[in-house]
Amino acid sequence: MAKEPDITNGHIDIANELAEALTRVNLSGYQYRIIWCVFRKTYGWHKSTDKISLTQFEKMTGLKSKYICRAIKELEALNIIIINRNNCINIYKFNSHYDNWKFKTTPKIGNSLKREKGLPKEGVKPIPNQGVTKENKETIQKKEIIDIFDYWNKKEIIIHKRLDQTTASSINARLKDNSIDEIKDSIHIYSVALKDDDYRWTYYWTLKDFMHKGYDKFKDKDIAYKNYFIGKDKLK
Repeated sequence: MAKEPDITNGHIDIANELAEALTRVNLSGYQYRIIWCVFRKTYGWHKSTDKISLTQFEKMTGLKSKYICRAIKELEALNIIIINRNNCINIYKFNSHYDNWKFKTTPKIGNSLKREKGLPKEGVKPIPNQGVTKENKETIQKKEIIDIFDYWNKKEIIIHKRLDQTTASSINARLKDNSIDEIKDSIHIYSVALKDDDYRWTYYWTLKDFMHKGYDKFKDKDIAYKNYFIGKDKLK
């Protein structure tokens, strides 16, 4: 039988007002699991921010990476979590200013705890599902491909003047099984390993070749560090 949890072994302090705000917004189960991961890594250590890798999210939630990345992207769009991507491992912060969450209705705290029938009157109404048409899906797909192409050029590895069809196809192939954030993270880790003298990697791929040959080598920071790092400090 599992030992009864003891707060002396660590606990998470969350203001009642903040807990009440969270009870008034419509979030998915996956989104709440990500929020609890952020709570555990920040408030659980009495910090406001912390670095959390995709591997850590996977271990804590038991979810596949594509579902984690999707939930993170949705929470960031709602301004519930704030992400600093200037480091190899993203830095996460829970936005405790619930008035700034991007819902149609701001969660109301206090006397609004009283219920009548169904959801509270001031609760957040779910956004109607308009469905995803083939045209919308293709538009989103093209935007994601261009976004990855632009991100690659910003890293100044090998700058491509135009996005040709073969490169676009190689990016699209990766997007079938990986999120846009996962692909960007892999590009970033590759860029660090390529340009930092503390790493024994010197081969320059084109974006197309990186999608085919390099993505898997650099999609996980811990594996890249183990395989290619020769300096004193980890990826920063």
